[in-house]
Amino acid sequence: MLAALKVGRFAISMFGIFALIMGGFIILNTFRTLVSERRHDIGMLRAIGATRGTILGIFLIQSLLQGALGTGFGLLIGWGIGVGSAAGYEYMFREILHVTADVSAQFGPGLWATAILLGVGITVLGAVIPARQAARITPLEALRPQVAEVVERERSVWVSAGWVMVVASVPLLLLRQSWSVGLGAVFALGGLVMIAPALIEPLSRGLSRVIAPIAPATADLASSNVVRQPGRAAATASAILVSLAVVISLVGVLSSTMGGFWDYLDKSLGSDFILLPSGLILGGGNVGVDQALVDRIAATWGVGDVATLRLGVTSVKGAQVQVVGIDPVEYPKVASFTYSNGTVPSDLGKLSEGGRVLVNGIYAAQNGVAIGDKLQLETPGGRRYYEVVGVASDYLNAKLATVYISQDDLAEDFGIRTNVLVLANVAPGSAIPAVKADLARVVRDYPQLVLYDSASFKASQVKLINSEMPFLYGLLGIFAIPTLLALLNTLAISVLARTREIGMLRAVGTTRGQVSRMVVAEALLLGCVGILFGIVGGVALGYALVYAMNSSGYVVPYTFPFSGVLIAVLSGLSFALLAAVVPARTAGRLDVVTALHYE
Repeated sequence: MLAALKVGRFAISMFGIFALIMGGFIILNTFRTLVSERRHDIGMLRAIGATRGTILGIFLIQSLLQGALGTGFGLLIGWGIGVGSAAGYEYMFREILHVTADVSAQFGPGLWATAILLGVGITVLGAVIPARQAARITPLEALRPQVAEVVERERSVWVSAGWVMVVASVPLLLLRQSWSVGLGAVFALGGLVMIAPALIEPLSRGLSRVIAPIAPATADLASSNVVRQPGRAAATASAILVSLAVVISLVGVLSSTMGGFWDYLDKSLGSDFILLPSGLILGGGNVGVDQALVDRIAATWGVGDVATLRLGVTSVKGAQVQVVGIDPVEYPKVASFTYSNGTVPSDLGKLSEGGRVLVNGIYAAQNGVAIGDKLQLETPGGRRYYEVVGVASDYLNAKLATVYISQDDLAEDFGIRTNVLVLANVAPGSAIPAVKADLARVVRDYPQLVLYDSASFKASQVKLINSEMPFLYGLLGIFAIPTLLALLNTLAISVLARTREIGMLRAVGTTRGQVSRMVVAEALLLGCVGILFGIVGGVALGYALVYAMNSSGYVVPYTFPFSGVLIAVLSGLSFALLAAVVPARTAGRLDVVTALHYE
């Protein structure tokens, strides 16, 4: 369970980090534009005696105030989400798992301090570079006509480094080691952000032809507006990239986890019937059934192969480990394991030799256990050495440190002879409903047990998983919101910066509708560029997260997130159109005379 919690904490932490990165991009872009638009004011302040430190302080204090305000709102929203999530999980435990648990959100002083430090710190950090640029402006430079914010030499160095990172990410991802996959994802995302300014022009030119049928008279003009400020456009596209990459990667992790979930379930609990305690407690504390009931089940008309699982607890080097006793001969007839680390199904038969053990992936990963190692298990009669003959996992115990031994060893060394789970198949030619009715009569004297057929048990597990989906899709929505904010921020500033230009367009005959469509086309271009980057980055990030999860021992294959890509495309385009509404209306309603006199 500890490993499962570590995986969940790792994933949530990763998403939190990327959310902070998205916020940093938005803040950086905003302050860069503010500095660009206030060059004249900065020059006047410098001319009347303001020092570089004064100018730097003005912008940093502004960022500090904005960070404090935003952090305050963020703390309130975060508190609400935490309390609501805790209530949701308590309901899930009570209504679905039938377990009474006091689930409450914990907000300690350390958490509040960390949130405040990150919220204010990221805001100030995002404003540092623009503030330093503002402090370096001399009065003479500020009074000159403004030029495009392009420094080709610096950009070429960053772009070259970005291409190196993108190319290097490919072999790192394909190496499929936990360290290499994580580093490859960082290189892929970082490289995409660094090469974005160089790709803005070719991508926007090409995409303008795609949207030309929507805005035939303004698509090229919108493309020119995007290309004019590649740094600003790249920052916006990068914010969209990170936002959509998180969405795609989260869907990739969900798809991969669900695929692994069904694989584990079908293999280890794929029998026609499952009999288990109504309140199954993994790790011990269950009321089992004796062999007499198992024999009655096996003798029931229409029942074929029958196998059982027995549960116990031991400790290895002071750490608690679950022990599962199986029959190496009968168990493969009704179920199977998910094997890893070079283990093959025939290795299960080695348990019959005695003194042999299979370990699950979680235990092997946590403790660095390999095939051939010796484990010292604590038994009621003292310590006993077992040889590890393979690594295998089943559905119920995939996230708990578990070892599997033969039922003969479990009885001899641990004194456990009661069965906790009974798995049975129907005999050839028998009907499941009829056999289930007969089995129900057999087990009716055991009220602590619940009889499932395969379909009903899977349905109960699907219900459990579906109960968590609203929370997970809520996360998707939260991480998509910065896309809207980044686009809205950039478009609003762009309209403000081009007020005089829009006035000139209106003066030479451009209609309000054409001006509005120009802004919408610009939003679509930025959205499409961000979507393209986001798909590449999201696939790389999702791949890395899945393999990071695999390194914990819970092994699932990576599943390409087709639905995530579709969600990203639709949400990116929808947010682009939504973000363009207010700026487009503002641009279309500008008074011509007022706009021509705008400074």
